[in-house]
Amino acid sequence: MLFEESIDEVWSRIGLVLSRDVLERRYNARHGGSLSAQKAKEIVSHLQQGQQYFKSAQTAGILAGPLEQYYGVLALTRALILYLIPRAREATLTKGHGLGATLANDGKLENIRLTVANGTFYEFLRATGNAEEITAEMPGVTDGDIPFYFSQRFTVVRSLPGPSLGDRFQFIDLLSRIPDLREHFEEAFSIPAHCYRGRVSAFFNTITVTVERGMFELPAVDELAGLLQVDSSVQIDVKQPGSVEFSAPMQKIADGLAKLPIAIDRSLANYAVLEPFRSGWSLSILASYFAAAHALSMIVRYYPTRWAQLLSQERGDRLLPVLERLRGLVQTDFVRLALRELERTSGP
Repeated sequence: MLFEESIDEVWSRIGLVLSRDVLERRYNARHGGSLSAQKAKEIVSHLQQGQQYFKSAQTAGILAGPLEQYYGVLALTRALILYLIPRAREATLTKGHGLGATLANDGKLENIRLTVANGTFYEFLRATGNAEEITAEMPGVTDGDIPFYFSQRFTVVRSLPGPSLGDRFQFIDLLSRIPDLREHFEEAFSIPAHCYRGRVSAFFNTITVTVERGMFELPAVDELAGLLQVDSSVQIDVKQPGSVEFSAPMQKIADGLAKLPIAIDRSLANYAVLEPFRSGWSLSILASYFAAAHALSMIVRYYPTRWAQLLSQERGDRLLPVLERLRGLVQTDFVRLALRELERTSGP
């Protein structure tokens, strides 16, 4: 599975793409067209730059490390845009990061307001389809020793409805929707995150997303369905305390999933379920890491005194363990997810 590989192995596999022969073969498999020598150089240059920034971030001091890390995210993101969009070239990429960030003078750092704008972030959403890959198993059925159906594993790539230019969201709302931050977020802020533990299962012609209780009680069933913005045709069952099942027919798996809560595949036995933002759009985890790294780099660039104060372990530092966890995730999982995009043979 994706998250079982060490980060050294991941960088080693990204290193394969630095080979012109390997890059051309994968590009042709993905797009069915030839890759020009100049465009190949542009993709490789951004990958190499990203790798160097990430290595530098690993050894940089805490006061500057998040900024180095964000530049690594930016470089890998631009490499992916060039790779995923055949017509994209370095000279035609939209200038600007694609996210505006503002904070009131007396505002808390977690209340940074992010605004979607033209630039790398918005191009990245379009290039990746703002997509998530979900893998689940359908158990086999037997009558004694005779199999009626063999166990099957299926993988579906689901494009999420993304934000429009001008849409706004707060840093805290973004952090609360990153699955591997959930435990740190809830412990630090003592409020429920906007994501949940979950499971995805399939049986015959039905696919089910199960939402499970974590540190906090689940909302009432009707409220939970509203927060998750599930289709009105979805069947809802409470099978046991602290667990709610949402089920839909799956003549086509993708059609069934589109009606269900957004499930994020962390490993075959480990899923997270996300609440969309209030306006109805969502961000893939890859895009969420980009936006979160951007917000953190903004703190480091423009509020270095407040960043240093946060690091001094004085009262009011509850955001710190969340951001430290975030930095670790960006350093590893963002790179893993970027590799998955480079290795995928078809688009969402």
